[in-house]
Amino acid sequence: MYIFYDTEATGLDLHFSQLLQVALVFTDDNLNVLASKKVECRRSPWVVPSPGAMLITGFKPDDLKNNPLSHYDMMKDITDWVKTQHWPLTFVGYNSHSYDEPLLARNLAHNLQPADLTTAVSPQNAAQRNTRLDVFTMVKMVALYRPGLLKLQTLNDYGKPSMSLLNVAKQNGVALSDDEAHDAMNDIKATLGVARIIKDGAPDLWDHFTHMSSPEKVADYVSKTGAFAYTDLAYGRNKTMVVTDAGSIDGGNTRIVFDLTEDPAKYTNATVEELTAMMRRVFDRNNTQPVPFRLVSAVTQPSFMPVETAEALLKSAMGKDEMEKRAAAIKSADPAFLARVAEAAALVQNPPSKKGNQKAQSPLLEQLFDRPVAP
Repeated sequence: MYIFYDTEATGLDLHFSQLLQVALVFTDDNLNVLASKKVECRRSPWVVPSPGAMLITGFKPDDLKNNPLSHYDMMKDITDWVKTQHWPLTFVGYNSHSYDEPLLARNLAHNLQPADLTTAVSPQNAAQRNTRLDVFTMVKMVALYRPGLLKLQTLNDYGKPSMSLLNVAKQNGVALSDDEAHDAMNDIKATLGVARIIKDGAPDLWDHFTHMSSPEKVADYVSKTGAFAYTDLAYGRNKTMVVTDAGSIDGGNTRIVFDLTEDPAKYTNATVEELTAMMRRVFDRNNTQPVPFRLVSAVTQPSFMPVETAEALLKSAMGKDEMEKRAAAIKSADPAFLARVAEAAALVQNPPSKKGNQKAQSPLLEQLFDRPVAP
C-alpha cells in the first residue's frame, strides 16, 4: 500500500520552515486511489515566511492568518489519518528524500507527533515497518536504464534534461499546468501519473526500486548479491561502477561499497588513516587517484542495480568471473580489515571536531534532519 504525499511550506530552509499545506493520496499496489486528504493551517506567530515561497505557492497573508486550523491541529490530523490506513505503508513523493521527508519529520516533532511516521513499525506486525520511495530518483534511474520510456527533451539551464515534476509531467501526458503546480494535491496527482508510467512501462525497475525503500531491504539485497552496479547521481554526475558491499555504519543507514575495478589485494593491509584518506578523495574534484570506497546512504533509496542491466553504462570490460572473484574476496576478507574500513568510514562520515570530542550522529531521524536540500 502506498501513500503519495506532497507539502507546501513557508520556505526551503529545513530548520525554520513551517508546513502550510499537506496532501496525501492512499493507493493500493496497482496505484488505484483508495482515499485522499488535503489539509492546510495558519502560520504560527513566530514563523517568517519567505517571500519567494509565497510567490510560488500563491498563499496570501489572509490565508496564513485566518485558517481555522493551527499548525498543531494540522500535524495531529495528518498523524491520525495516516494511522487509519492499512500498514505497512510506502510513502512516495517527488524529491521527497531531500525536502519533504526531513521537513515533515521536523514539523511532526515540533508538534509532539511521531517524527518517524514514514518509517514507523506497523502496529499490526512488529516485524514490518513503513518504507519510502522518491519518484524523482526513479526518473533519473529510468533515464539511464530505460532511455526512451520517459520523454525528457526539455533542458535545464545547464543543458541537461530537466527532471522537475512540472516538466516531466508535461512531456509525458500527465496533466499539470503552471497554475496547478505547487498545490500539494495537484503535485501528488502528477507524481502519481509519472509513477504509473514507470510501473506500467518498466515493472521490473519498479519492483527493484521498491526493494531499495528501506535500510533493511537494502541490507537484504547486498547480502544476497556479490557484484552489483552503483550509479553516483550527485550533482549531475552519472558515473556507474561495479561494486560490492563492504559493510555498513550508522546502524546500517550507510553502506560502504568497494569499486571492483580495483584489486582488493592492494588495500587489505591499509591502515585506518590510509583508508580514511582514500574515502575522502571522493570529495576532491581535482583528485586523480583511485577511490576504491564509496559511502552510500541506505536511507535514501540507493541506486544499486543488477550488473546485467547496467552493461551499457559501464566503462570497465571486466569479465563476470573476475567481478565475482573480487566481490567474494571483499565479503570474505579478514574481519580486522573490514573493521578498519568501517572505522575509516565513520571518521569520514563524522570527522572529529577541532576540540576532538564530537559525538557521532547516527540515528535515522538525525540523518533526515541533517540532510541538505539537493541543488
